[in-house]
Amino acid sequence: MRQRSWLTGLVLGLCLGGLGGAILSTAVVARADNQDGERVRVVHDTRAVHKIDPEGLVRAVLLARGQNAYVGKLVLQAQAQVPPRRSSTEEYLYIIDGSSVMTVNGQSYIIGPNMAVYIPAGGEVSFIVGSEPLVAVQVFAGPEPAGIYNDWKSYDASVPERPRRKRRVPQKQSMLGDGGGPKSTIAVP
Repeated sequence: MRQRSWLTGLVLGLCLGGLGGAILSTAVVARADNQDGERVRVVHDTRAVHKIDPEGLVRAVLLARGQNAYVGKLVLQAQAQVPPRRSSTEEYLYIIDGSSVMTVNGQSYIIGPNMAVYIPAGGEVSFIVGSEPLVAVQVFAGPEPAGIYNDWKSYDASVPERPRRKRRVPQKQSMLGDGGGPKSTIAVP
């Protein structure tokens, strides 16, 4: 029952008032359920554990993990193509920034800011991210799927990233010249 009330509070908060409402709703539910002696945890993004996948495409900020659920921030790098994966539990995403084509069980969806996504347990999901990173709140209705992040490399979020150099793509010379059509070597009398 506690799992359902916690998730209900989170989903209602996300729908009614964005992330701030979700945090407020879950905090109220957590206090009510805290009579079992469980410790309430409040974590700021910068103090949470930050992980990055081996390919450098996905970053996860591990915000809260309990006996019945996991909440984190998921950041998919711009133009990343994240291969399919499956989760053993239901998964919820609330998109904060960016956009992506998300494919779940063979059906593609365009997702962007202020959209919530429900992925059923066992659903296969992949992403093709747009020109900006996709930032989302990620919830697993059971903490087990978050175990994928255990093997990822941790990084210090307080150290700013070095800007990546943009690769110069060699440009081919056009035979069209300055837009006036093909250059001609034939002399006109």
